Amino acid sequence: MNKKTNILLTSGALICCLMFLAGCEKKQERPVYPEDLTEESSSSIAPAIAGTKTFSFTYTVSNDRTGKVIYTIDVSGSGAVAATYKPAGAESDDTVNKELTKDDLKELEDILDKHNCLSWNGFTTTTANRDKGSFSFYYANNDGNSISASGIGSFPEGYEETKAELIAFFSKYFKK
Repeated sequence: MNKKTNILLTSGALICCLMFLAGCEKKQERPVYPEDLTEESSSSIAPAIAGTKTFSFTYTVSNDRTGKVIYTIDVSGSGAVAATYKPAGAESDDTVNKELTKDDLKELEDILDKHNCLSWNGFTTTTANRDKGSFSFYYANNDGNSISASGIGSFPEGYEETKAELIAFFSKYFKK
């Protein structure tokens, strides 16, 4: 190749690179902080917990694994909402199943939102004091987002209040 062709090719490649980089410019946006939200703007924001696909909450009241209580909810592709309950000490055959409504599911989502369960994601703590019991929590929505948390003898902020409200919620459907 001659010198003129080399210069043209190099210049062309440089121009293409510059055009590509100019098109890749990404605008940096400042995050939205709570103080930025007005009452009008915050009412248009979708709730953090919505579009539930699956939910599971298990707890024990001490380190005795036979005292484990399990609540689950699964939403099928058709939208049917199936809830299950396995009482403490029960065999797997003793699991109780119920069909819930979309309104019931919305009530569960409201409870999880109210107690900021999104903040629990990634909580995995074990302490030496296992007498306080344990828990595991899993939530996934239709968008593929999920929350996973567990603890033995240690619990995230608001756990006791959330647990009490979840027990009250499920008790309406699974009478003891």
